[in-house]
Amino acid sequence: MTKQYGIMTDYDYGVTHKRSRLTVWEGSFMSQYLGEGYSLPGEDGYMLTLHNGKRIRVTCPTPRNGQNYLQVDKAINTALRKALGDPA
Repeated sequence: MTKQYGIMTDYDYGVTHKRSRLTVWEGSFMSQYLGEGYSLPGEDGYMLTLHNGKRIRVTCPTPRNGQNYLQVDKAINTALRKALGDPA
């Protein structure tokens, strides 16, 4: 069975910039925290940092919104499966 990861959108407001922030979850009912991601400066994707310190770059549209969330979630799920060695 293909593993699914859940993504939630949040925002990180700084003094000089605003960037899109994601949290990534796994497990039953998406109840286990896996890591977080921040939009890249060029707005061409996210850099995910997992709870174990591993970093994964994902190329996809940013920010994640109502029009592109399926595309973004698919890109993040694909990158996580590849990086974590999960079956596709």
